[in-house]
Amino acid sequence: MALRWPRRRGRHPVPLKRLGAAQDVGSAAAFLLVEDSGWVTGPTLVIDGGLAFMGGVE
Repeated sequence: MALRWPRRRGRHPVPLKRLGAAQDVGSAAAFLLVEDSGWVTGPTLVIDGGLAFMGGVE
């Protein structure tokens, strides 16, 4: 279940318009454990719903 941003606070700061959940991080970690991630070599995997792309927190 995803947490929601309170409407009274105005525009949502995260481009995906929801707060992250443990499952979001878990899914990324699980991806790194399967063969499909075989060409992933030492990157920083940013799991922030696009927040860093948009310039971070206001």
